[in-house]
Amino acid sequence: MKTMIAGTIATLLLAGTALAGQHGHGAKIDTDGDGAFSLAEMQAAAEARFAKVDANADGYVSAQEREETHARMKAKMRERIAEKRGQEAAERFDERAQEWEGKRKGRGGEGFMARLDENDDGFVSLEETRARTAERFSKMDADGDGLVTREEMRAARPHRGKRD
Repeated sequence: MKTMIAGTIATLLLAGTALAGQHGHGAKIDTDGDGAFSLAEMQAAAEARFAKVDANADGYVSAQEREETHARMKAKMRERIAEKRGQEAAERFDERAQEWEGKRKGRGGEGFMARLDENDDGFVSLEETRARTAERFSKMDADGDGLVTREEMRAARPHRGKRD
């Protein structure tokens, strides 16, 4: 897939514990806590995210499953914002989410599926996910040592800004 269902599922997916003791995208991927992640760790994380989106567990993600997952994630985020910052902040989140979705036309939803669906069958398969994950890993592993460090990850996604 062209943007790792991590990344939604990107981005999505994307920060709790720390990679090398810091918060960041690689945190949930680095399962052995060595400060870097291997292809096996990245594949396991991508497969776990895929399983969360593949509601009927058929090995394929449909546009409907992707949209339902997106809606659940958005509702959960809104709920957390309301709990932590109040209803007014949650309403601002709703407004910003609408603006963001409008700006992302063709890049989210149908565009998302089209970018990830390599064989144009209308679904993103687990095999497509695994292949794209391996491709992304290869691009991030700048020194070719079989591990992606926090620095390599940052260098591969410079537009994301600093995450500490």
